[in-house]
Amino acid sequence: MLITLTLGFTIAFTWRQTIFDLSQSVVNFFLHIESASTSSILTAIFITIISLILMYLAAHYLKDSYENY
Repeated sequence: MLITLTLGFTIAFTWRQTIFDLSQSVVNFFLHIESASTSSILTAIFITIISLILMYLAAHYLKDSYENY
């Protein structure tokens, strides 16, 4: 279990910058932000909102039906 956790963390850490850069490109494309700090903050907010939506959808579609309780 610890090996799986460690490898999962390594994969997530490896992809972190790539996902951030891609998201920053999307934010800059739509909002045309020139300030690096504002762009970084808006990108973090964008990633957070997308992640919350994905967590909500995963929880909604993966929960057991009421018949299994």
